[in-house]
Amino acid sequence: MREELDKKLCEKYPDIFRDRNAPMTRTAMCWGFSHNDGWFTILDETCAKLMMIKKLTGVGVVATQVKEKFGTARFYIMGDEQSQSTFSEDDAKIIGGIIRDIIDYFESRSAGTCEDCGQWGSLRIWGNWYYTRCYQCWRKIMKDQYRLDIPEKESDYEDWENKRLNELTANNDKPAGVTVPEEASEV
Repeated sequence: MREELDKKLCEKYPDIFRDRNAPMTRTAMCWGFSHNDGWFTILDETCAKLMMIKKLTGVGVVATQVKEKFGTARFYIMGDEQSQSTFSEDDAKIIGGIIRDIIDYFESRSAGTCEDCGQWGSLRIWGNWYYTRCYQCWRKIMKDQYRLDIPEKESDYEDWENKRLNELTANNDKPAGVTVPEEASEV
């Protein structure tokens, strides 16, 4: 995420991101937000909900890591020892469940939000890499990183991919990320 958006979140939610510049022996937040700008808005909304829970219950959380993994967001937290709450064990479990639900919702929304631009996106897999991108941002990755000029319209992509795979297999080439067992390649 761009430095300006990183700073904005840390200033807006200092309780959640108080360890943003702490040493790596204490937190993985020392590396910042390990994802692109497109998830900024849904992360901001998530933090607002977490702060509302703290305001209503006194139960807060501290982020230990926010990153992309396998194409979707991960938001790892720990309880805030500075939180002021006096709940029974049962109530604390309920509040913890609500906090987990808020974070799970953020992580789920990331699977349908382009990590680059924030528009609607979908999980796309290329070789061993997972991306959640809108089609136009996906085209840019394919062109910039893999030098492939995929069709301009998403509706043409499946035909293009099938044609490409047929050409590669006809030439006995292996498409990126496809592993063919030794015995299968001799057939």
